[in-house]
Amino acid sequence: MRFVYLGGALLAAVIVVWWWVAVRPHTQPIATAPSSTSMAFYEAKSRAELLRFQARHTRNFDAAIAAYQSALQVRPDNAEIHNDLGATYYEKGRALMGEPVAEDLRFYSSSPDLEVRVRETLEYMESWFDQVPADPNTITPKKFVWDIPAYLLKPFEEYAKTRNDLIYSSRRVGDHYELVVYAGETARAFKQAEIHFWRAIDLRPEYAPAYRNLGALYVEIGRREDAIKILRQALRLEPQDRELDLYLQQLVGIQ
Repeated sequence: MRFVYLGGALLAAVIVVWWWVAVRPHTQPIATAPSSTSMAFYEAKSRAELLRFQARHTRNFDAAIAAYQSALQVRPDNAEIHNDLGATYYEKGRALMGEPVAEDLRFYSSSPDLEVRVRETLEYMESWFDQVPADPNTITPKKFVWDIPAYLLKPFEEYAKTRNDLIYSSRRVGDHYELVVYAGETARAFKQAEIHFWRAIDLRPEYAPAYRNLGALYVEIGRREDAIKILRQALRLEPQDRELDLYLQQLVGIQ
């Protein structure tokens, strides 16, 4: 009999333990220590945010960019980091842009020969680009707003294809074009910003901040139609953003 009682006691103990572990409601969640991957990611992210804030005063955006890239090495598919990295590149491009150069080049050359007029005007433009220093942190003009004759647009576009340090946009104004060109490190930074904004959108199509930032970049470089499309998408995702709504109305109004 003693063995019967002992067996019953063991069975009861097993049932109690099973109920305690598997059935009893757990009022306190079981705490787990963060993984080393999570820790590395949040450390890199926090450092990048701090360095980006400091760069607005020191212009050392490269340190912030490197920190964001470290975070992406841990989590390459994080849309927020791609967006923040793109924004850092955008801020860098603007910080290094210098005072814009605005000129009317429609009558820069007075030669009666069309080919000569084209060549002389392009050579003048190139002289400005050649003044952009190799040191990316030197503040010199990197934005150019030129009125050019209609016949010069295609030759300039062909010329721009030979360089990887230019971004440009053009719009028709009466019988000529307004040409907006970014050169040097500003152009390279803007190109990288666009890449990372689009990467964030690809990863999270409903992530409104990436659309807003991409739209701001397109406004900056003169791609107004593209900016309007992107900003409308941002507003669709966040219809309560009245400031964006007003800005978009103003942007459409000056088209």
